[in-house]
Amino acid sequence: MKATKTPAERLEKERARYQAEKERIKGVTAAYREANRELLKEKARAYRAANRDAVKQQKAQRYLATKDDCNARSKAYYEQNKGRAAEAHKEWCARNPERARSIRANRRKTLETSGPGLSPGIAKRLYELQRGRCACCGVPLKAGYHIDHIMPLSLGGAHADTNVQLLTPRCNLRKKAMHPIDWAQRNGRLL
Repeated sequence: MKATKTPAERLEKERARYQAEKERIKGVTAAYREANRELLKEKARAYRAANRDAVKQQKAQRYLATKDDCNARSKAYYEQNKGRAAEAHKEWCARNPERARSIRANRRKTLETSGPGLSPGIAKRLYELQRGRCACCGVPLKAGYHIDHIMPLSLGGAHADTNVQLLTPRCNLRKKAMHPIDWAQRNGRLL
């Protein structure tokens, strides 16, 4: 009488078999995928269509689990490939003129409807008021600065002189559209 193996023993045996024939199995798998490329694509499309909510939820969970890593990789790639990123943006705008126009129009509308606008010379006045230092980290702004909306426009902030400050480019790019209280807490200034 033959003894039955436990699932762990069967799994270990299968792993050993795979390791022994790894290259042959990879070759067979690659050949199958190449020969059935369209069939596999169609199966994947059908699965995604039939399980739209589950696929969307899986993508969201995967993104949340690796969000910081994804953002760091994207930032590093952008820093190394600024020219390529600019070209890709131009190409996207050329391929999607209506969407690009819509985004620009929404940005203009947000700026126009969110306050009276910025007065001429506001940057110079802010520079003097802030004594030439970043409002966030206190680093001198000699190397350059960004005008930042304290309360982001996307969160209902006004595009007005009373809602702007000068930040170093690094601080402004890290802040993005973060609420000022969340930003202060992230930087250890509020409990």
